[in-house]
Amino acid sequence: MTAFLVALIASVVLVGVVTAALPLLGVMDVPNHRSSHRRPVPRGGGIALVPCMALGISVSSSWTSALAWLVGGALALGIVGLADDVRDIPAPVRLGLQLIVTAAVGVAVVRTLSDLSTAAAVATGLVGAVWLTGLVNVFNFMDGANGVAGFQAVVAGGWFAYVGSREDVTSLLVGGLVLLGAALGFLPWNYPRARVFLGDVGSYSLGLVLGALSLVTVLSTHSVLLAVAPVCVFLADTTLTLVRRAVAGKPVMTAHREHVYQRLTTVPGSPWPAVAPTATSVVCVVVAAATPLTICLVLWCLAIGTYVALPWLLDRQRAAGLR
Repeated sequence: MTAFLVALIASVVLVGVVTAALPLLGVMDVPNHRSSHRRPVPRGGGIALVPCMALGISVSSSWTSALAWLVGGALALGIVGLADDVRDIPAPVRLGLQLIVTAAVGVAVVRTLSDLSTAAAVATGLVGAVWLTGLVNVFNFMDGANGVAGFQAVVAGGWFAYVGSREDVTSLLVGGLVLLGAALGFLPWNYPRARVFLGDVGSYSLGLVLGALSLVTVLSTHSVLLAVAPVCVFLADTTLTLVRRAVAGKPVMTAHREHVYQRLTTVPGSPWPAVAPTATSVVCVVVAAATPLTICLVLWCLAIGTYVALPWLLDRQRAAGLR
């Protein structure tokens, strides 16, 4: 628990310091037609989180090779995100930098935790890089809705710590605890009123942490279900949203407000309609992952299906109320 407490306390303090400094540096998120907030909010508060996680790991003397690569990769992507927060990086350059970092992390984690030959480990790690890059960008989508990304990280951290404890995997246990602590320390600054956003620096780095911990999970436990449990709600949301836009002939890569949690945030500055169902859905999915396979899959279908159907159900309710 030392790792968790140190990451938590450090996060509360350092995010506060960063929140005060960002307006002085002019790093602000100015609302536009896609925003869920009405006034400019500092962005980049996530710059404090990876150092807090590293501090928690160091104080608890729990460094492993996998955690070293996880933290190093998160710091590297955080630098890319910071540059993007301060001055927009062209999308192809940004994606290229993400792939370079995630490839290095993916290959290193696979080689560290598996008995595969060098060639097989590199090939598997490169596949893992695609997974990591996808999660980085999915997590980045969530940053503009107060509390959504923070609660996602809290649930994921708690889940990975639980799996690490149950399966006796130090990297998962400690990695999950410091993620949980850092995310909990960030939440009071972002929810219910957003005094700061993660920014790309925070969402890129935390997205990599989630992806790397899921990779450690599947390599250590050989269970895909345990690995994807804390992220499958948002993966389903993102996949369905992109497919729906593609079918409608809309640009897939253009920024929009069509994700479920965005459509649920109907009142700017009021995050509860998005946070409550998203957090509940993620919690239901991770709890279900601890049940037998058949029950787990049925519960996942119910939880994820209900979540993605919520905007449609609410629209029908509003339409009925206007008649």
